[in-house]
Amino acid sequence: MAEWERLPVDEQERVVGRRKADSAPLDIGGGEGAPLDSHKEKSSVTMADGTEVEMLRRSFPYADEREAGLLFVCFVRDPAQYEAVKNQMVSPATNGRHVGKDAIERFYTAVAGGYYFVPPLSDRDGYIGDFFFA
Repeated sequence: MAEWERLPVDEQERVVGRRKADSAPLDIGGGEGAPLDSHKEKSSVTMADGTEVEMLRRSFPYADEREAGLLFVCFVRDPAQYEAVKNQMVSPATNGRHVGKDAIERFYTAVAGGYYFVPPLSDRDGYIGDFFFA
């Protein structure tokens, strides 16, 4: 966290690929969009069948006197979709649209993870887990 907090806002925006004030996509100039190694660009994945990965996601930052971290939760139709996103984020490969590892990778270390099946049961008011995205 300390390394991230020391970065000027414009560099944080470059790493993430979005403006900090309103989360709007960053434009590095000339209509080029976000930097090719930004988190926004590296986490945008097209599957082999040509479909874009659709992911509902939410991050929950936490901190106390002993530790700080981020709990990341996402929902995808197939675990292969998340794997494709994560693989692209950590791959240093260059393939036209994506260049190098995700710039945000240098600011965190994953310490645990898991996959859970959440059935898409609906009721008359919505779906299980809707409250995460309200």
